[in-house]
Parts: sequence; C-alpha cells; structure tokens
Amino acid sequence: MAVPWRDRMRVALLCLDPGVPLGGPKGCSVHLRSVAAALLRAGHEVDALVMDPGPERDRAALVESGLRVRPLDGAAVHASRAPGQTPMLPGAAEITCHLEAVAPDLVIERLALLACAGAEAASRLGVPHVYEINAPLENEAAEHRGFGARRGARGVPRRVCQQLGRGRRLGGSRALGARARSRGLRGPGGPERGRSGVLRAPRERRGGSSAPRPGVCPPRLQRGVRGLFKPWHDLENLVRAVAGLGVRTPSRLVLVGDGPRRSAVLAAALSSGVEVAHLPHVPHEDVPAVFALCDAVVVPYASEEAYFSPLKLAEAMSSGRSVVASATGPCMRLIRHGEDGLLVPPGDSAAMAAALRRLALDPDLRERLGAAARRSASRLFSWDRAVARMLALAGKHLSAARGG
Repeated sequence: MAVPWRDRMRVALLCLDPGVPLGGPKGCSVHLRSVAAALLRAGHEVDALVMDPGPERDRAALVESGLRVRPLDGAAVHASRAPGQTPMLPGAAEITCHLEAVAPDLVIERLALLACAGAEAASRLGVPHVYEINAPLENEAAEHRGFGARRGARGVPRRVCQQLGRGRRLGGSRALGARARSRGLRGPGGPERGRSGVLRAPRERRGGSSAPRPGVCPPRLQRGVRGLFKPWHDLENLVRAVAGLGVRTPSRLVLVGDGPRRSAVLAAALSSGVEVAHLPHVPHEDVPAVFALCDAVVVPYASEEAYFSPLKLAEAMSSGRSVVASATGPCMRLIRHGEDGLLVPPGDSAAMAAALRRLALDPDLRERLGAAARRSASRLFSWDRAVARMLALAGKHLSAARGG
C-alpha cells in the first residue's frame, strides 16, 4: 500500500503520556513498540520522542534495527510528582526543538491527556501531524488515573483536535472512532474531510505454536488469562465462573500479569477453592509459551461498552488455543461465535462457566476452535498492514486538506 506523498519517510513517533513507556509489559507499550517496528520494516526512519523510555531490554532490538529514542525532559519532572497530581508535560518549545533536530516528514502522536504541545509544535514547523486515539481519555483520567480535575480534563481532546492547522486523527477501534465523532473531534476540514480512520490493534504472529516450558505438566484442564488486573478485566467474575465448574470439571486458572486488583482476585480464588497459578512478570515474547500450556484462553470484560481492540485477544487467537471472550463490540467483530471462539455476555459468570464446561467436555471442539482462531488471527492481525493503512489514511486526509 503506497503512501501518497513519500514511500520512504522520516517519522517522529511522539508519546506524551507518562503512563505509556516505550519499554515494559503493558499493552500500550507493546502497541507503541509494534508501530515503531512496523515503520522500520517498511523502510522508514523512526525517532521515538517519549516521556518514559522504559526498560532498555524491551527496546534494544528496535534500537539495533535503527530506532532512535529521544527521552523528553519532562520525564524527570513527572517522576517526582505526587500521586493524583496533574502531570508536568513538556511544552511546545521543547518539542519544537526535538522536531527541528529530527526534521520529520510526518509526526504520529499517541493522543495523551492534557497534551496539546505536540500538535502545536508540528504546526509551527509546518510538519504533517496525525493523532492515534486509543482511549476516551477524559473518562479514564477521572475513573482510573485519580485526576480530580475532570472539568479541566474534559475539554482537552476536543481542544487538541480543533486547534490544529494540519492535525488529523485515527481511531484505534470502531467504538473510539464513533466516540470521537460524537464528541466533535473532527479535523479542521470539517466532517467531510475529517473522517476517522479505524485501525485494528493487532499482534504480529511469530508462526507456529510454542512448546511448553520444561518441568511444567498440567495435571488438569487449564484456563489462561492475561492482563493487568484492572477493574475492567473482570477477573473476580472469572474466578466465580471457574468455581462454578465444580469438582466434576477440575480446572486450574493461570493468571498472567499484575496490577491493582491482584490481591482481591487471589483472595477470591482462595475463598472459592479455585486453584490458581499466578505468573506476575512474563515478558511479552514469552506469552505464547504460557498460552501453549493452557487448554483455553479467556478474555473477560465487565461491560459491553468496552471500546478497545484488545491485544490480549489477538495473542489468544494467535496461540491456537480455544478462546472464550466477553461479547464486547470489538470482540464480537473479531470472533465468530462457535466458529473460531465462544462469546459470552459481559459480567455473566454463569454463561462463562457454561462455555468453559462445554470446552472441558469436548476436546475436539477445543482443537477445532483453536485451529480456526489461529487462521483468523493470521488473516486479521498484522502490524505491518495496520501501519500501512495508517500512513495511507494520513496521506489521504492530508492531501484533502491541501486541496490535492
């Protein structure tokens, strides 16, 4: 897929969100690195301007492939702030200096709460700029990040997208694209020229199934789930579902990840008599090996209003294991119920237990769904295709804005 203005560019990948390090196990960090890797594979030069570079080991391969990492000066200020305090972000002058040094043909920025300076800096320099919108930030800030100043945060995404001379935005899922349009987040060209591009968040398959790690032999049916133990992951409800299977369907729940709900989830498992194997720190590249130990992988969510296209669902489908997922909008678009996975109503532990019991009693169904999920993942998920589409959409919108 050709880029309308240049096939080989210098791209500045900008992230002003202090909660999204370039290195690290979080899905947003994997997303950021995967976009950078796809740009590099496509032959572009890439500079990552980030608040938090994260662990060096997670970005070493990208640096070897040519990625230049430029930590922003605001990172040190952010590290010293008190919990709940509004983050201190770099201003347009600092970002302008970085962009002048990079001299990019295009700036791709992950939209961050309270961060308007990147678009302003790009506009000053006359550099094309696009936003990637990955979340309804004002809601997340109030509900999950402890920002008390909801009133001040609420107007930021609208203000960001409307103040630009050249800015465009690309939604990370259909739900986010629709939400952006409903909030008036249309570029300066108006609704006709400011249409959202919808990009599915994939995972690049490495091919083949990973062998189980030595010394680990599952004695009973294992259910795997990966996440950061956040409220929306609905892990306590999953524990109730596994407990509902009873002694006739002995199961072990494999939990991969860590986070604020860890203690509550493990306590719920203990009180319910659910056997749990907890793996808090698993490198992203080792996740397929963990999934290979499981008979089924579960992707639960508490609400059908989930807006994101979850990386963990792509990982689960790519693993070749049978998948049970909550029927949120993105999951329903990616999974065909009964063909390459099973869908259950969000928050319904009885329905989740019924789906897990069905898989436990039918190994042929598990194998068929797992194989179909892997085929679907191969067709649906590719960072290279997603980034090519991102660049094509950006070029289309920018050409329209220039009257080309």
